[in-house]
Amino acid sequence: MDTLLRGGRVIDPGTDTDRIADLLISDGRVAAVGTDLVAPADAAVIDVEGLIVGPGFVEYLDVARLAAAAGAPRTRSRPC
Repeated sequence: MDTLLRGGRVIDPGTDTDRIADLLISDGRVAAVGTDLVAPADAAVIDVEGLIVGPGFVEYLDVARLAAAAGAPRTRSRPC
């Protein structure tokens, strides 16, 4: 099943994206990012207005968690 996230603030440093947009997820991957995307007939549509959508952030966090579990050295975050 596809999922359309409607009207969130999409932030993706990899593509230098920071804008209000819709995001379509198909087969677990980002299929489209844009305004006023048309949802496929079987898609779940979720209103994410006022929320931040960060495609790929979950994967990054999973990798960081797995590295920590494997005993990789910890790094320190610096304040912005």
